[in-house]
Amino acid sequence: MWIRKRAKKELKAIAILDETTNFMVREAYKTIRTNLLFTLQNQKSGRVIITSSAPDEGKTTSCCNLGITLAQTGAKVLLIDCDLRKPLIHRCFARTGEPGLSDLLAGIKEDPFEVIQSTDYENLSILCAGTLPPNPAELLGSERMAELMIKLSQEYEYILIDTPPINLVSDALTLLSLADGVILVVRQMRTSHPEVFNALNSLNFANTKILGVILNGIRISEQDKYLKKSYKKYNGYLVGNADSFRAHI
Repeated sequence: MWIRKRAKKELKAIAILDETTNFMVREAYKTIRTNLLFTLQNQKSGRVIITSSAPDEGKTTSCCNLGITLAQTGAKVLLIDCDLRKPLIHRCFARTGEPGLSDLLAGIKEDPFEVIQSTDYENLSILCAGTLPPNPAELLGSERMAELMIKLSQEYEYILIDTPPINLVSDALTLLSLADGVILVVRQMRTSHPEVFNALNSLNFANTKILGVILNGIRISEQDKYLKKSYKKYNGYLVGNADSFRAHI
């Protein structure tokens, strides 16, 4: 499933996992899922912030696809779009963006379960960003947000929180105390070393548990091409061209 979004003057695509997704991409996200569950020390629940150092590094794509793979285990999973400046999760799943999180935090809506939307993926729900507010950082750092997280944690086993890039605004930092840890998304040939360094410094200064890093957008090497041919020749595991993607955590 490819959902297109307009960013500035160019169209960019968000690749959401489905039955047509390349084998290597599906396996990459399953590896992230497995490593995340071990990193959480086999907890039966977890609240994880997924952020990046700068825009267009793939944090929303990673958040959505990790949520899909977690839901495939049978666990109840909720994705919360805490990017109240440039929300995208509702577009990824072809849902309405309003009402949502901001409406709950502003007191316009009271019951979160009337606002949470189902998706086409079993066990996976989303809480969209809602009406774009003038004070996103203040809303996310409010007592209402803390109370909402406690309430949602009683219903969902895993909650993935998509936030704005950590080097741009302080929104993600206000949520750190509400999560079990942070996953940082970086992109090959786009994310610079200083950007990663600054992001990690901010997280370490806040004494946050960094669960891992997702590296995406990697070009396929000659070795990868060889492995692909071997799989196809001997086991028939791979069908079609391998996507230029690999992820680690």
